[in-house]
Amino acid sequence: MHEVRVTVPRGSGSAIAKAALEAGIQRITICPVQVIDSHADAEIVSVETSTPRAKAFLHRVLSSGEVNWGRPRSPRARCGRSSMAIPCTN
Repeated sequence: MHEVRVTVPRGSGSAIAKAALEAGIQRITICPVQVIDSHADAEIVSVETSTPRAKAFLHRVLSSGEVNWGRPRSPRARCGRSSMAIPCTN
């Protein structure tokens, strides 16, 4: 099992949870947080699942267009061997 966390603006967590359910993931947690550097409210959606379901979940989230990601951040893990996969950075 792997944990995947997605930080989204407050109010967008339910759309991400829906994507997790559609990917067959049953264990989903949504936690409200405050981002200190931008003083913005956000939600962290956390799922625990197998690697294939995690990939399906991330694909749904990134291709859904339901969340305005604002300022993009670098991914912290690879999701596959495609040319779009970005290596881990410290």
